[in-house]
Amino acid sequence: MRQNIKVIIAEDSNLIRTGIMKFLKRFPEFEVLGDCDDGEEAVALSLKIKPDLAVMDIKMQRMDGIDATRVIKRLLPEVRVLMLTSFSDDDEVFGAFGAGADGYCLKGITMEKLAIAMRAVADGASWLDPGIAERVLKHINAKRPDRGMTNFSPALDDTSELPPLEKEVLRLLVDGMDVRSISERLFLPRHEIDACLRQIFQKLAVPPASFPT
Repeated sequence: MRQNIKVIIAEDSNLIRTGIMKFLKRFPEFEVLGDCDDGEEAVALSLKIKPDLAVMDIKMQRMDGIDATRVIKRLLPEVRVLMLTSFSDDDEVFGAFGAGADGYCLKGITMEKLAIAMRAVADGASWLDPGIAERVLKHINAKRPDRGMTNFSPALDDTSELPPLEKEVLRLLVDGMDVRSISERLFLPRHEIDACLRQIFQKLAVPPASFPT
């Protein structure tokens, strides 16, 4: 487990932002070096501080978390980003995949789980909230009468499907299992489950050419 994880928090709700920062004081491995309430400042803080991890809200003023993450990943690809979302719509959820974030949490997550997710992402693993995994599976399994599988991402064509292992990992995430539990259930090393999640993220990502530069 990494120690001295440099963190910035980008969250437009002062209550949530303050709560996260206060909670993280319980964990000596996290060092919160900056916080902000909009995406433009998140980019500026990242360039100044070069954190190990950015915890990023999606809905923010001036620049949202998706655009901020995209810029940070382009300029500082080594910075790990854990996205927070209120899960308001599919464009928000699946747009986050295309921004290059390394983990995705719902705002209803407990503080304890958030700390676990932060550690995992900072350590180089991927993290996918069960609620988001459930939404992904629903889209993958949805059938359109004229085209077959719902085409919710340009990275997946109308006839493509995730391989059985990737679908099984998503299913187990929906059931609330973490990466360690999934690796034990499937008798696979954790790094293979992490690799599986990264493949899922890449397949759900919108091609970079479709984003403004």
